[in-house]
Formats: sequence, C-alpha cells, structure tokens
Amino acid sequence: MCPDLNTLYESIYIEIRKLNREWQIFQELFTESEERIKILSNTAGTFFYIIQELLKESVFLTISRLTDPKMSAGKENLSLEKLVSELESSGDSKLAKELALELTKIKDNSEPIRKWRNKKLSHADLQKSTNPKFNPLPPVLLGTLDKIFIQINEFSNAIAKELGKPYVLHEKAIIEGGVEDLEMYLRIGLSKNEFKGG
Repeated sequence: MCPDLNTLYESIYIEIRKLNREWQIFQELFTESEERIKILSNTAGTFFYIIQELLKESVFLTISRLTDPKMSAGKENLSLEKLVSELESSGDSKLAKELALELTKIKDNSEPIRKWRNKKLSHADLQKSTNPKFNPLPPVLLGTLDKIFIQINEFSNAIAKELGKPYVLHEKAIIEGGVEDLEMYLRIGLSKNEFKGG
C-alpha cells in the first residue's frame, strides 16, 4: 500500500535535505578555497581524498535514486516520479503535468550521473572496470550539479507550497561543527606542529 501524499513528500524532503547538506559540505571542503584545500592536503591528504570521493558518490547515488522511475522490478521507489504520480492520483493534474515536465529536465541533466551509478557505483561494469581508458565515464561538471540542485529544490518547493510543508532553502545552511570548525582545528594543529619544528 502506497503512503499518502504527505508522508511520501516528507520522506523525499528528508532525502533532499540530506543531499543538500552533503553537497554543501563537499563544496565547502573542495571547491571554495584553495587555501583550505592546501590545509586539507597538508594535514591528512589521503583521508580527505577518500572523504571527497565518498561525498561525491553519495551525492550521485541520491540524485540517481530521486530520478529513478516510480517502479523497478515490480517494487515502488521513493522517487520524484512516484511523487508526481501520487500528485496526479490525488486530483492535482495541473501541478502534476508541470512537475512531469520539470522532472524530464532534471532527468536529462542527471543522465551522466546515472551512468556513473549504473557503471561504477552500484554495479561494476566489466568493460568500464577492465578498460577505463576506452570506456570512460562522462564528466560531471560542478555547474551541472549546481543546476540539478536548483531544479530538484524548486521541484520540491512546488509540492511543499501545495501541501503547506517547509521549503528546501537554496542558501547555504549554517552547520554547527561543520567545515569552518574543522579548518580552525586543522590550522591549530598545523601551527603547533610548526612551532615544535615538526
């Protein structure tokens, strides 16, 4: 039995908020400051490289799940398409049609990410794994990711408005115990190491 539209939206809202938080942390760590990147490299370069890859993979997987069809192998998915389907079933066919068009754009922009999911992250494609030079995965540019995030957030907010639910904010959230705190402690560690002549 499918949950009601409110419950379905709330579950997707949680996924989208988590996705936005992970993307914000990724950007703050690895794209906003050359000085910060140097600090990360000079303190624990291998560790932060692994964190970078894990965050990227998590973001790619979540976007892929959100853009999944409403059903796979006879099982219902928690996806944007499922949300559109339930919105239409609830009688709001005008908004459902508008969002179906927006979802097509989101899926088009997400196609390279879905290839990463299908050939590397969720499955180990034999040709890609054994001969990556001749079977490269498509590049995913930061600008494309930013566009996808705006589209997903606007999609979510259109439903939030209809249901009287909280919006997903485009602005950066203040994350207590986040990247700025991490950078402060890494700087302290580096300065103590320099003081000791390490």
